[in-house]
Amino acid sequence: MGSSENQFEPKLATYSVNDQYPVSIQAVYPSKNHTLLLTSNNYVLGTGDNSFGQLGIQMVPQTTKPVLLSWFQESRALQPGEKIVTIGAGSQHTLFLSSLGNLFACGTNTNQQLGVKNHDMMSHVPVNVTEIKNRKI
Repeated sequence: MGSSENQFEPKLATYSVNDQYPVSIQAVYPSKNHTLLLTSNNYVLGTGDNSFGQLGIQMVPQTTKPVLLSWFQESRALQPGEKIVTIGAGSQHTLFLSSLGNLFACGTNTNQQLGVKNHDMMSHVPVNVTEIKNRKI
């Protein structure tokens, strides 16, 4: 990460969010063409291909350095104390599960992989998947 060249040896990567050095990575969620990082202080970072909106970052087709997915903080989609606890990364979409069981999705929905009704939709910002809320699975 941080370069578009192939790397054959591990390199230490450091990241900054709001001028905090270094950010502690809690979990890594790789996909075919993009990777999501979950930090210990509840930030989500994305890197790689974003041509379908799968990073959840608007107007960035691709990035070689991790970019903060600030939508969760800016939109106030999460309730006080709620945080993203796990991420699922598909090849052209991403799912985010919160500590309160809320599911968010972004990317392409051509095969209904986002879990929302509009199958023609492509979302560059996460949408709340309400179709499964309060349903027994």
